Amino acid sequence: MLPHRKKATHEEGDGLRVGFEVHVIGGVRQIPASEDRGGVELGVQIGTGQKKTPTDDNAAAPVQRLEAEEPSEPLRARRLSEAVNQLGPATPYVPRGQRKERSLTTLTFWMAAVTCILAVAAVAAVMSARKKQAQAPDQSIVFTAEQSFGEEKAYFLDNLNPLIREAEALLNQYAVAKSPEQVLPLVRDSSRVKARLTALWHPMGGLEKSQSIEAGLVDDEVRPALVLKGRKADFAPFGIYFVRESGHLKIDWEASEGIGDAQLSELRASKTVVKGVKVRVTMKPGDFYTPEFPESDYRSYQLIAANGEEFVWAFVRKSSSTADLLEAELNESSVLLQKEKAVEATLRISGPLRENVNIFEITEMLHKGWISP
Repeated sequence: MLPHRKKATHEEGDGLRVGFEVHVIGGVRQIPASEDRGGVELGVQIGTGQKKTPTDDNAAAPVQRLEAEEPSEPLRARRLSEAVNQLGPATPYVPRGQRKERSLTTLTFWMAAVTCILAVAAVAAVMSARKKQAQAPDQSIVFTAEQSFGEEKAYFLDNLNPLIREAEALLNQYAVAKSPEQVLPLVRDSSRVKARLTALWHPMGGLEKSQSIEAGLVDDEVRPALVLKGRKADFAPFGIYFVRESGHLKIDWEASEGIGDAQLSELRASKTVVKGVKVRVTMKPGDFYTPEFPESDYRSYQLIAANGEEFVWAFVRKSSSTADLLEAELNESSVLLQKEKAVEATLRISGPLRENVNIFEITEMLHKGWISP
């Protein structure tokens, strides 16, 4: 802006107009004063005009006034309850990292829930399959009729004390017997077991009097029985089973001694192959396999004699019904029940595979335990 010259007064019309000129680089115009106000009004128009002398047209042009806006109504403080009702509750700010952690926690929760549902469904499927399997008939197992079993068990429970005294009297006679002839009247199925008893029976040698005799009821096998446990005179443990025959207790000699049609010691020494021979053994799952009995087609078991000193390896074909029964007895496929380490069972086996190769095949499971129906 250049120095301005002294303002001049122009007489136009009835009113007084006062103005002054400002020299601006690029052009100058005179801005007329307002006619309807009593004061002096100054206006400046900056542009690129070519004339320095004001004209009437310029005088009539509107003047841009710099005026302060009317003050608006001041903001009024509101109560928090009014703001919440209008805008809703405030949402706290959650950092992005924390939001990711919450998302992972939610995802983990839903994955765990789905896993639990699948596990429950799998357990239900296994239990349903086992129930159907248990309902399927199998000719290899001979069970006592349920009604008869219940009646026999009820008789033992109702007459337990007299039966224990009767069993103790039989035990005392058996413990001091010197010959098979003295034992045969005391045992079950004496005529059938006579040959085996004569060949395998050994004197018990008396009882250790300082040791108490424990009595128990066996009701988890195919026939209820009473068992007396204690120690012989040489402190060796014993367990003698008693069953009812013709209204009186008899010693089940085969079950008490773990006697079958053949003993494992006899089979180990045999030079000929036997087919379907009955044995009473303790059965344990094994992990031993051979080229003749591969793991892909067979399950392996260790068969242990009653004395715990003899054992052989035996296999059962996975596709057979016998394999399903053995697996059920040991709870091998259960996801809920505890797997059994060993189970007493009466089996039929064939073998040995070759001479001096004590490997056998399980062909039939007759029943759980050593007490026959």
